[in-house]
Amino acid sequence: MIYLKSLLAGLLAVVAVLVAVVTVAILVPIVYNATHPLPDGTRFAWDRTDVSVYLSWPPVWPIVFLSIIFFAAFFWKYRRLAKS
Repeated sequence: MIYLKSLLAGLLAVVAVLVAVVTVAILVPIVYNATHPLPDGTRFAWDRTDVSVYLSWPPVWPIVFLSIIFFAAFFWKYRRLAKS
């Protein structure tokens, strides 16, 4: 039962981090654009070549980041339950 609770704690931590990252990724540009408007006559352009660095396959950095979050929560919960 300790393993199951620890597994659920790790999965919950991953879901919480994903929700937080997506929320921040959406809110930061909105707040920044509201507080720093572009000068008249200029436009915002999206350069897809800059984004291609982050979209490599397989996506190594998100897997490593989420694995660290999962294992940290798993071992934290496991140690707490093992002591009691």
